[in-house]
Amino acid sequence: MEKPWSTTSVTARADAGKLDNVGDDEVLKSAKDEIIRALDLEEYEIKDTIINDLLENGRQSLSKYEKYLLPDVYEAAINENHGKLMKYLKKYSEQQWEVKYGSSNQWFILFLKEYKDAVNYDSVLKRAAEYGNKYLKDCPILSIVLQLLFEGIDDTCMDETNVFNDLWCTITDNGLKSIGNFSDNKKRSVLFQALREYYRPKLFELLEKSQVKDKDSLYELALDNVAEYGWLQGLQAVRKRIIPIFFETLLENIPVSGDTSGKSGKLDLIEYLVKAVVVQLDELISQITTDHNIQKTMEKPWSTTSATARADAGEPAIDVDDEVLKSAKNEIICALRLEKHKEKDKIINDLLQNGRQSLSNHKVEFAPKVYTAAINENNGQLMKSLKKYLERQWKIKYGSSNQWFKLFLEEYKDAVNYDSVLNRTAEYGHKYLKDCPILSIVLQLLFEGIDDKFFDETNAFNDLWCTITNNGLKSIENFSNNKKQSVLLQALREYYRPKLVKLLEISEIQDEDNLYESALNNVAKYGWLQGLQKVEERIIVRHYDTLRAKILVFGNTSGKSVQPKVEAPVLVNDQTCMFGQDTQILWKFSGIGKPRVTWFFNGQPLPTNDRLQVTEADDGTSILSIRQAELGDQGVYTARAINAFGEVEAQTALKIDCIKPFIKANLNTALEVTKGATLTLEIVASGTPKPHIIWMKGNDELTSNDRIQVTTPIGNDDKYTLTILNVQPEDQGEYSAMISNVGGSLQSDKCKVIVSKSPMFIVKPTTQKVRQGETAVFVSNVDGYPTPIITWLLNGKLLTEKEGIEVQFYATTDQAKLSIQNVDLEQHAGSITCRVENDYGEQEETVRLDILVAPKITEDLPKQREIVITDTNMFSFDDNCKISEQEQFCDSLPCEYTTTLTSLCQDSFDQALTNSLFNSIDPRPLAVYIYNEQSPATDIFNELVLYSDSINTYLSKQFILWKWNLTKENYQEFLTIVTTHAGEEVAAVIDSSPTEIYPLLICLGFDRGQIKVESIIQEIMSESEIFALLIQARDAFDARFDLPDTSGLSLRNISTENWSIPKSTLIQVSKESDEFRRVGADFDGGISSIVRIDRIENTIWLIQYLNQKQMIDARLGHNDTEKLLFHGCPYAAAEQILQQAFDHNRIGRNGTYFGHGFYFSSNRQVSDRYAVANPSTGEKRILMCRVLIGRSCEGNSTMRTCPSNYDSTTGGSNIYVVYSNRHVLPEYLITYK
Repeated sequence: MEKPWSTTSVTARADAGKLDNVGDDEVLKSAKDEIIRALDLEEYEIKDTIINDLLENGRQSLSKYEKYLLPDVYEAAINENHGKLMKYLKKYSEQQWEVKYGSSNQWFILFLKEYKDAVNYDSVLKRAAEYGNKYLKDCPILSIVLQLLFEGIDDTCMDETNVFNDLWCTITDNGLKSIGNFSDNKKRSVLFQALREYYRPKLFELLEKSQVKDKDSLYELALDNVAEYGWLQGLQAVRKRIIPIFFETLLENIPVSGDTSGKSGKLDLIEYLVKAVVVQLDELISQITTDHNIQKTMEKPWSTTSATARADAGEPAIDVDDEVLKSAKNEIICALRLEKHKEKDKIINDLLQNGRQSLSNHKVEFAPKVYTAAINENNGQLMKSLKKYLERQWKIKYGSSNQWFKLFLEEYKDAVNYDSVLNRTAEYGHKYLKDCPILSIVLQLLFEGIDDKFFDETNAFNDLWCTITNNGLKSIENFSNNKKQSVLLQALREYYRPKLVKLLEISEIQDEDNLYESALNNVAKYGWLQGLQKVEERIIVRHYDTLRAKILVFGNTSGKSVQPKVEAPVLVNDQTCMFGQDTQILWKFSGIGKPRVTWFFNGQPLPTNDRLQVTEADDGTSILSIRQAELGDQGVYTARAINAFGEVEAQTALKIDCIKPFIKANLNTALEVTKGATLTLEIVASGTPKPHIIWMKGNDELTSNDRIQVTTPIGNDDKYTLTILNVQPEDQGEYSAMISNVGGSLQSDKCKVIVSKSPMFIVKPTTQKVRQGETAVFVSNVDGYPTPIITWLLNGKLLTEKEGIEVQFYATTDQAKLSIQNVDLEQHAGSITCRVENDYGEQEETVRLDILVAPKITEDLPKQREIVITDTNMFSFDDNCKISEQEQFCDSLPCEYTTTLTSLCQDSFDQALTNSLFNSIDPRPLAVYIYNEQSPATDIFNELVLYSDSINTYLSKQFILWKWNLTKENYQEFLTIVTTHAGEEVAAVIDSSPTEIYPLLICLGFDRGQIKVESIIQEIMSESEIFALLIQARDAFDARFDLPDTSGLSLRNISTENWSIPKSTLIQVSKESDEFRRVGADFDGGISSIVRIDRIENTIWLIQYLNQKQMIDARLGHNDTEKLLFHGCPYAAAEQILQQAFDHNRIGRNGTYFGHGFYFSSNRQVSDRYAVANPSTGEKRILMCRVLIGRSCEGNSTMRTCPSNYDSTTGGSNIYVVYSNRHVLPEYLITYK
């Protein structure tokens, strides 16, 4: 069979059969221009609509536009079958067949060319021009093939008898077998290809929807069977290769539910339709009957023209094309200077047959210089001529009848081994081409690892040849490349064809129903034995027995010698590596083709990363490099090498060695540390891996907390540190360290820590002024360890406990107290000394004890002063009373007191409450001083209490003071004011206090939303007792203010998790969570730069913030008082803020332009300027906070507090300043780059 059609891209893309009106752009443009001229449409607005309709639906569609065309133009176009319009439509249809459908189906183009002169070609083309896509169905290629192959199909078959539709339904339901009497093999082959184009998209879509995987070319095998036998029978042929549940799904979805092989149709007309075709199709069958299974889905597949080339194509011969041979001989004559040599033809023929090595047989015929140059110069003129000749021989001799082989050579011309294969052939001639040059050349080019040593030293190429020619393509079990597999199958067909045909003929087996081709396909795929078994049922038993007796092999020689091989004496070994060091595992592999090596760890695929890298040396050694080995790297590593013929494994068991810990520098045996100071213990220990350390005190393990810190070394440092802050007596004891790693453990020496501190005063005793006969109390707080001994002295003499003198020490509070009862001016007035001492030192403090004697009248007055006790128990004096100098001092008390206490509030009572308890910036308790300026008791109270330096100072810093001069006339007014603004409870306490205890200093606090009395100070108390009550009132106020009742408070948008945790806790937010995306979006869209987000949880901060918000919301009358703002800071400073809150002592370090407070911005970019990066990682941190801005005003650098009735200051755009850390709730810590 000569000049067969190429079946390039028989497995063309799945949409090749779908009609699309757009062919090549140039084709479409040309068609439009011609139609415009034919119908005179240049000026028509709807010309594109008319043209598209014509190209889609043919000339018949023109009737819809009759009114838009000139009558004579329309009549000519619609009636003239040889007019311009039909001419252009036919031209377009023909070009579309070739460009749209033929560009990816070379066999279809050749088929059209062969049928171009057929009697029905023009009628089919005319039908397409007349009706457009009407009869092309859903697969134009199949429709065109059917109309051309069956000459009897005319317009009547299309419409009146509907025969074409019956034919279409039958053949697309039941495949090629439905045409039982279609004996013309050439036609069957063409129709088979067209049916593949029809079934491919539908079948592949069904298989994918049914979850059937394309394993071992299952899709292509199913396609061949369905095209041959139709849906049901075709799929049954591959049923065993599909999981039953998937196969059931597949059957439920196929387009037909039974065999519609044409019993209800009119297939009795098919024989009538199959008339003799005028055109000789001898060349068609030579191409199309090629094994359809080899046409795999390949990208850029090679043409398989002449896959069934003549049987002698694989046999060597020198008589190539005359011009090629003549040219080669002339070039060799010139290269060897043989123009006048008598033996030149013999020498040349030997060279062309056996390569350059044969030149040694003729050495004596040459001059030494010519011979040496010819035999040694690989790039010399002789080798160039031989390579040129052989390359032409490959193309002309073997490729002229095997188009696929020529295309394969073109494809491989730039391959790395192409020149080496050509050199080998030029060097040795036909020595390694065996008895099928095509197969030999294909093998050498496909398997790049084949070099000269495979031919002589290892004889591996011979093993490969025997394996593949005995067992076919299946012997290359791992050859997954479809393109290479297809080419190799073609080459095997060239090898088997002459031998198989000869065997079949000798065995008297006739070539019925394409038996020879089917046998050839199977033998090429499965080898002699298995391949012939595939067609055994089609051969007479006696003939098959004869065939079996004559085949070349009787067993499976699947060629283990060509499988990958481990170049090592054993396949398993052991290897050790020190923890933390680098190591490599190496295995060298060889085999036909370069084996592909995959590594596994403990049976699982080995993931490669920065530590684990796989490289390959030029000699086939696969190298696994492990950097800084870890304990997790210990295990079994498997290197699996795979080539086309099989696989082999090699294993290495890797053990990670460790070094038991050892101590380089031990603990000191003893250490003395001052109470309150910092204790640091250091130990230097080494080992591999780096040891873990547990610090012990006695037998108890120490746990890190705010006071106890453990530092673990990093890098090459080996120093481990235990730090205890603010050392206390309970920290005294024996300390040691337990050091361990996987290699072992040991314990350090014990260090005895002694805590000491020389005595000192925490609160010094203060001077006391006590009235004659009362009790004087001196109080001081001391510190020291061991606990100091405390002694008291009066005017330098030791005071001992006796009647009237009491000395006390409270160990829990470190408070020393001296009480002197019934003081007497003569016995007790003078200096009081408190002395504290222990083994490490001593200290003393001396104060005064002043005893006050009641004032006396120094001069009688003309009229007796009369003291009258009213019914309201208030003091009253007559107008003529002359008082002593001391009494005159009392008269001036309010003015003098005003200049003494800076915290005195002279506003109204409700304003005093606002400035104290309800102050959002600096809240304080309110001290209400109730007195009568006419009472002598007021003077005494002022002298003993308000004029005391320590009490005065404490009141000024910790309280707001408000005074009321209580008289008979304003008593009820005062109670009304207190009831209105402080509540009935406070008013009741004042009303129940007897007048004899006046003056009073009443301390007011805030608890659970109510104002309450914290303490009442009377003038009869000692200074130390008064001081203690003031401290108690302040502490109670602070405690209740920090932890207000949260019942009923709105926790909107604020996390309430971890309420039991008293300090700041960081909880990392998952990158896949909605919370991360929300915060990232708030981060000004900078989510891509975020490294991590931590949510900040702190119960105290939350409650403080909510309490402040509640007060500001109530004051402003709305709850829109907060903003979500950013605060940038140095990387390490973020940690300090999280543990200590925003520190008022750090205000002003980064600017005070808008006030001396804490700065925040709504613009992340502004805060970024103040976020100093971590120098080692380049990472930055920003705090995202809720900030109570309340009512805001413009700030300036002179503002140290917020103006009255405002809560924050601003720069006017995105910067806000608040002046209390209770106005800030840090919500998220964002780390970014």
